[in-house]
Amino acid sequence: MVHLSADSRLLASLIKQENSYATQLFTVLNASRSSLSALVIYASSSPPPISSTLKGVAASLSGADDALRAYADGIGDWVDSLKAVSEKEDEVAMIVRDREIL
Repeated sequence: MVHLSADSRLLASLIKQENSYATQLFTVLNASRSSLSALVIYASSSPPPISSTLKGVAASLSGADDALRAYADGIGDWVDSLKAVSEKEDEVAMIVRDREIL
């Protein structure tokens, strides 16, 4: 792997891309919630043997949604950490610049 010198633009680009990724994940999760609600309503109106199967599928999908939501929350935490790193890099750059002036 080629080593590149530190560049704040690279970190800013990473933060931007991760924000976009997190936003898209939450968009999918919101659509999934609506779809899951429709499936539960459909399952409730179905005859008993099909109803219980569909409710089981809905419960499994709900569990998958919960796991994906936890992952998306983790991505949000990751972005927050990247922003903190960016702020620290900016502080260090300011200190180095001030030191060079002195």
